[in-house]
Amino acid sequence: MKLLVESAATQGVIFVAIGALTNIAAALYHHPDLKSKVKEIVIMGGSINGDWELNFWSDRPAADFVLALDIKKTVIPMESCLDVHFTKENARSIAKWHPGKWIASMEGILFRHAWLMEKANAFIFPNNQSERKGFHPWDILAIAAVTHP
Repeated sequence: MKLLVESAATQGVIFVAIGALTNIAAALYHHPDLKSKVKEIVIMGGSINGDWELNFWSDRPAADFVLALDIKKTVIPMESCLDVHFTKENARSIAKWHPGKWIASMEGILFRHAWLMEKANAFIFPNNQSERKGFHPWDILAIAAVTHP
């Protein structure tokens, strides 16, 4: 929470929540003066259909508190991520899109994650009930909402 409070010390901060809203709720509850300094809260969480979703349901009171705040919010519900798949092929070509040492190091991590999810899908969705290849880049989409709106 201390980092959130310090980050919001300047006007116009944007919080990107890619997990439970506990820390953001606590910071804004205990330091209500920060509300005027928060430009926007981007939230990866919730469900259009009201289905169970980990980020909201792991701390429902915090989610309710943050959603009720009079601060601009962009909510990326889980359904908006289900059509996006990050595959092994995407991982292999990512360094071509954005050259640099950091991206090159991420290529292997993303490839292994995509490979693992491809293998796990057979157990998660028996009898080929899913067309999913690779993994859903939930958190990456939340950050993209800020960096590439």
